[in-house]
Amino acid sequence: MTHSQLAPRTLLSRLLTPLLTLGLTAASLALVACGGGSAEGGSSQTVASSEPAPGAVWEGLWQTNFGPIGFALVEGESSLIAGAYEYEMDGRTISGTLLGTVQGNTLDVSWEDEPGGLGSGHASFTLSADGQTFTGTWGRGDSYADGGEWSGSR
Repeated sequence: MTHSQLAPRTLLSRLLTPLLTLGLTAASLALVACGGGSAEGGSSQTVASSEPAPGAVWEGLWQTNFGPIGFALVEGESSLIAGAYEYEMDGRTISGTLLGTVQGNTLDVSWEDEPGGLGSGHASFTLSADGQTFTGTWGRGDSYADGGEWSGSR
């Protein structure tokens, strides 16, 4: 089954499952991916805000020039984003995770592939004014750009 044949929520769930290795609980991920709640159980207190958290505009499933990425706002953090992605390399599907911060319309992340992938590095993404696309670059090690372009759309 290809990525395009999976329902968006199924693909997002599958992509975000590896984030458990980042120390997030399954309940936190489910609540974050669905847009709210408290992972501690019981009732949650909601604070009214006229503007969404800076990272909220990045949440959801994106299709990129490498493959799908799912982003979720880390619970309790207004500009910390966790994510997971997949891409094809030499006939294999490689998965990876990323963690980054939002400042304005820019998301800067550190990424890490599973063994057998491209390793680890950084990427910087810039969100379009309408919030439907992003452009950016990725790199290995300390570089943000030596790997090339990484762009996506909803």
